[in-house]
Amino acid sequence: MSIQLLRLPLYQQIVLAIAIPVVLKLVSSLFGFSFDQTTVLLGLNIHDAFAFVGAMFLNGLKMVVVPLVLASIICAV
Repeated sequence: MSIQLLRLPLYQQIVLAIAIPVVLKLVSSLFGFSFDQTTVLLGLNIHDAFAFVGAMFLNGLKMVVVPLVLASIICAV
């Protein structure tokens, strides 16, 4: 199977990115499994894992945006 057959158009990727979590949430709710701040999966607290990834993402944005804004201000003056 060629890689081109597996590639979806952007709008289908977006719809899948929205639909998959909704379906997973509905299925997990049917089986009585809920994700809260104390949910442990494979020995890892889910809330702490997402908090760590979110903090790393925001720190990365800050490391890019602050120098970019500073350079823009310096070049404009």
